[in-house]
Amino acid sequence: MLSPVLPDTEAIRVPTREVDCAGLRSLEDVLEANATHYVFIGELFAHFDGMFDGKLFSGFEIPQDRLVFLRTHLPELARHCSQLELEVTKQMILDFCREYKDKNPTWDASLTFLKCMRQAFKAEIGSCLFLHVNRERVRYYTRQVGAVVSHGSEIAELFDVIAGGFPSAYSDAIEAGQCLTLERFTASVYHLMRVAEVGLVAVADSLEVVPKNPSWDGIIGAVNGELNKVSSGASKPSGWKEREEFYRDALSWIGDIKVGWRNPVSHHPRLYSESQARGILISTKNLLDHLSSNGIKEPVVMPEMPLP
Repeated sequence: MLSPVLPDTEAIRVPTREVDCAGLRSLEDVLEANATHYVFIGELFAHFDGMFDGKLFSGFEIPQDRLVFLRTHLPELARHCSQLELEVTKQMILDFCREYKDKNPTWDASLTFLKCMRQAFKAEIGSCLFLHVNRERVRYYTRQVGAVVSHGSEIAELFDVIAGGFPSAYSDAIEAGQCLTLERFTASVYHLMRVAEVGLVAVADSLEVVPKNPSWDGIIGAVNGELNKVSSGASKPSGWKEREEFYRDALSWIGDIKVGWRNPVSHHPRLYSESQARGILISTKNLLDHLSSNGIKEPVVMPEMPLP
């Protein structure tokens, strides 16, 4: 009889080591995690080929030595399939063991099972796709394993600036880097515009400007209006000339971003290359760095921005 004590379905799945929550794994990770399972399965399939060759015992019950072999190794095979997340193949094995728990399978039934099980195995591993990432783009990637977060060398520069006063830009900065890593350059630009938007809102907040229309145009116009009002007033704050120059430069910078990238990326058919997206990443970082170095930080509560 096959497997008098079936492998418990829950016991089959043992905890796996922590990996990158976003799913990006190195070739070393894949080999370290999975190589032993594939080697075992390959060797076992080779034994199946040698022990179950054709119609030698067609029409009869399976010989005792073959039965013992199946009873011993099928539960092991199910465990390895579980570790590889080959759920269909694993379930086929468990179903076969249950069906023949109290009786012996025939030779023909065993051959049919082994053939179908191998076909399922090949189909399942064929559906496991691995995306290759150019090693040069790992510098944009944010890796999180458990509670530990590490940033690629280039995207880390943007996070250094964000940590100085623009925390709400964090998630879009991550997405911008991930999109660069995965060659989704236009999507990366879109997320970078959302990062730059945090800087625009911070500029308005530093002047206590509350625009009637909190769009890019509305905020830029309201900030310009406030600057003109203060500049034309009889009494100006101390150091206003230098401060005004800073704000005018920042608005010019933001205006260039709006016209050159923010508006076009929202509309068909503008597409961006890697070099363009990387240039926009650098410009966005420089903008936030410029704002941060002049004491500009995002407000405690970020306003909701309307659609463009």
